[in-house]
Amino acid sequence: MKKLVWVAGLCSLGLVACGDSSSSPSSKKGQDYCKVVSSDPLVLETLEDGIYSKTSFEYSDERLVEKVEFDDQSIAKFACSSYMEDDDYGVVDCNGKSVVAYSGARLTKNEYKKLLNTFLSMCKEYDEPEGENSNSDPGDSNQFSESKSSSSAQGYQTGLSDYCEVVSENPLEMYMHSMGLASTSRYSYNNGTVTVETEYENSAVVDSMCALEKNNYSYTNVRCKGNKITADYNEVMSEVEYKQFVKMYKQTCANYKDWGNIEAYYESSSSVVVESSSSIGYGIIEESSSSIGYEESSSSGEFTILDDSNGLVAGITYKKEKVVAMNAEDLVCDDGGETASLEGYTVAYEFNVPTDLGRDYLGTNHAYIADDVPAVAAECGSLVLDGTNGLLVPLSEEFRSKGFVAEVRFMPTAPGDIANIFVAEPPGSEKDGWQIRLDGSYVSFLYRDASLSYDWSVQKIDEVSMDEWHVIRVKIFPTKSELSGTIFYSMNISLDGSLRLASEFKGDISDIQYRLGIGYDSFKQSSHNRRFFTGKIDYIRYGKITEDNL
Repeated sequence: MKKLVWVAGLCSLGLVACGDSSSSPSSKKGQDYCKVVSSDPLVLETLEDGIYSKTSFEYSDERLVEKVEFDDQSIAKFACSSYMEDDDYGVVDCNGKSVVAYSGARLTKNEYKKLLNTFLSMCKEYDEPEGENSNSDPGDSNQFSESKSSSSAQGYQTGLSDYCEVVSENPLEMYMHSMGLASTSRYSYNNGTVTVETEYENSAVVDSMCALEKNNYSYTNVRCKGNKITADYNEVMSEVEYKQFVKMYKQTCANYKDWGNIEAYYESSSSVVVESSSSIGYGIIEESSSSIGYEESSSSGEFTILDDSNGLVAGITYKKEKVVAMNAEDLVCDDGGETASLEGYTVAYEFNVPTDLGRDYLGTNHAYIADDVPAVAAECGSLVLDGTNGLLVPLSEEFRSKGFVAEVRFMPTAPGDIANIFVAEPPGSEKDGWQIRLDGSYVSFLYRDASLSYDWSVQKIDEVSMDEWHVIRVKIFPTKSELSGTIFYSMNISLDGSLRLASEFKGDISDIQYRLGIGYDSFKQSSHNRRFFTGKIDYIRYGKITEDNL
């Protein structure tokens, strides 16, 4: 169900070019192998279809720490993006040719030991070549007492190619073989709930896999028994959505089986789009000049838009079309007449027209709805969110500003947990960002300058009442000293017209690298289900503030 040894993960998930190693940016010649370089700490060296990596595992602060080193930076970039979108991981650090990822779930030492045994088992099940000798200290062989076999350093050759096969289409049943780990997954649908049962041929891996899946936010009600893991997806689906789900998984399986066709996954053009089998509706894009890319589907004429100019995080698929409220036909609204003065703003979401809720009244920074997000509703003049949906805003240079003003008029109809109202919230912990959100019944502003600290600076503004309108305004702006000519920044935050905070602002949070979210977490990162806002938004206005006229 999850990638366990990274070379296999990259190839099997379709994240890099596999098969024709001469065309790979990280090409090496020779037979595939997995070698246990060290048992304490566990270090695995693998070569799969020309892609080399070395992976080490450690236990720190009750978490699995996985460090993967590649011999090519472009491969490392693809690996980084998949780690960041994987709910099994929390903090992910990507630097050059290496990726360091910390498990999102805390593990006991015993669970960690079982997980290592899973990695060892998968590496061992690469067929051992006849006559090959051990390459490390045989004293390591008893390092992990629960392992079924010795962990002494040996090289193993792959005797079975990874593949996926659709055994049955209705109900959907798929057989998958990856890095020697064979499993069968069966999917069922009942009253909106999608259930997957995965049966492993090697029951020794089930305990460690079970621990991971119980901490996977994509699932609820995870049950583990014998060699089977059964889990329910935490998102309710309509029958139409489930049919799309099945169609996508069938296609993913077909792509997995045919990954030897390198042209399907790796192109020499400036834009590379690859589908991942690990997440519904996700892809990866690497762009040389544009922060927004899109492809037209040959089957439907719809667009798949993928943003994020640096290509580090996979973009959620969505269509470049107007956002239409699910209840638009029941509403008769005009455009609100003259919109209030928007002087000082460069982006404005007014939500006045139910058939075009994502319209930016001042430019082209329109908001969209992701394909796997339920439809939003509207009232004349406002966006209505029910705690399961939201809009996303593709990244543009407009939002990459050291100084800015953001104002939102909102009505919470239920307390939030860490409910996003309007956020530039990046995945991971090493990126700049800011958030206007609802924590319980308190509205807060959070920001992070990653060059100074990986922690969020939290400004808890005040408690707000439910079912009433409120306006929060955040302004970070430069001022030039008349005496010294020095430019310094200040931050003012007001709530309902009353100034609540005025302070010097130290730092620079302009290095925004990812799309923005309205009402939810647009990346499906850890705690995704806690980040939904429930209520109404009358407008969102944003203005870029520069030092040009000081």
